[in-house]
Amino acid sequence: MPSLLNRLSLLKSVFALMQAVREVYEVVPAREWSETQSRMNKIVFIGRDLDISTLQDSFSRCKH
Repeated sequence: MPSLLNRLSLLKSVFALMQAVREVYEVVPAREWSETQSRMNKIVFIGRDLDISTLQDSFSRCKH
C-alpha cells in the first residue's frame, strides 16, 4: 500500500476526501476542482479531549 503522502500527491488536480480512524484511512477522489474554486486543504478532527498543542506540533514537523 502506498504511503499517505504518495497517495495524496497523485490527487493534486482532484478534490478528494480522506477519512481516518487511528492508523486506518481511505482517500476517495470526489470531483475535479472548479476553475474559480480556491484550492485549500482542511483537516477536521472529531474527538474528545484532543490536545491541540500536540496536534499542532505533530503537523508542524511534517512541513517540507
